[in-house]
Amino acid sequence: MHKYRGKGINIVFGEPLPPKPTPPPRLAPKNIAAEALEVRGFLAQDPERSYLHASQNFNVTRARISQLMKIVKALPTDFIEQIGHTDDHYLNKAFFRPDPAQNLKNEHNE
Repeated sequence: MHKYRGKGINIVFGEPLPPKPTPPPRLAPKNIAAEALEVRGFLAQDPERSYLHASQNFNVTRARISQLMKIVKALPTDFIEQIGHTDDHYLNKAFFRPDPAQNLKNEHNE
């Protein structure tokens, strides 16, 4: 007889239950600034390249390429260069939130 504790007590007669699977490791957030710099460099190499060529090369949509280029154009160049080459995941997560409305809410509260 095997006794397991969890949300309730499970008693199993015979073979013990298999061990619980371990959860997959958490992935680090992407460095969006680095991705934007790669796209900018790809498009700058050949003036004939378009967002369609970049989207096929990076395997993302043209809308995503447009978003990345908007990031590059909107932010100061030195800031993009600095954050693009950082390995600090907390800095990337703090600046590039998944919900853009959060950035606006924080700006209005200050």
